[in-house]
Amino acid sequence: MGRIVVESHRQWFGDQRLGTFTVSLDGVRAGKLPPEGKVVMRCEAGLHTVRVRQWWYKSRPTRLHISIGQSVSLEANILQSGNVLARFAIVMLAPWRALTLVEIANERE
Repeated sequence: MGRIVVESHRQWFGDQRLGTFTVSLDGVRAGKLPPEGKVVMRCEAGLHTVRVRQWWYKSRPTRLHISIGQSVSLEANILQSGNVLARFAIVMLAPWRALTLVEIANERE
């Protein structure tokens, strides 16, 4: 078995439940990720797809090949790259790209 850890380190003012991401593994809801927290998912070795969403905003599917004993950490966030106008356009016109999942570590258990 391996594991996938999805973390978030973003500031959210107000009700934390409104800033919570929903994490899915292979198209199945795997947990709720608060603005500052993490979700740990155990999985079989092989190819897996991870995605986060918040309301109608989503990340692109992130495909990972997990080996036996491997642990992969991802950081979930709102889109940070590009200028303000480009980010606004993505949020308004392509909400399925408004969130990001970036690999931050790859280690053995």
